[in-house]
Amino acid sequence: MATDSPNPTTDPLLAPFFAAFPCTFILSDFDRPSELNGGVLPEGTQDLHRLVNAADGVPLLLLPFLEAIVVAKGFETVGTHGSTFSVFAAGDLHDAYAEDNRAAEEDR
Repeated sequence: MATDSPNPTTDPLLAPFFAAFPCTFILSDFDRPSELNGGVLPEGTQDLHRLVNAADGVPLLLLPFLEAIVVAKGFETVGTHGSTFSVFAAGDLHDAYAEDNRAAEEDR
């Protein structure tokens, strides 16, 4: 689940999702070894936290884009009303991936 909630696992608004889908994962489930990820961190995700723009030293916020890609590749996506992230991930980006999948199927 992609969310900007600071504490998604204890957020009462998200509790119904975790109750209905007990295998729900959030990005922070993969930023340190735990029983949820089998004690293994995906290679490279830690490096994404450390990347900064060489010109101004501002951190490159690449994890939100990674999260958008994962969300957009889902069969169905549900966004939050009024969220620009949702419009991008569940709308435009999801549609682009879906079109790519349709085109690839037609080429087979």
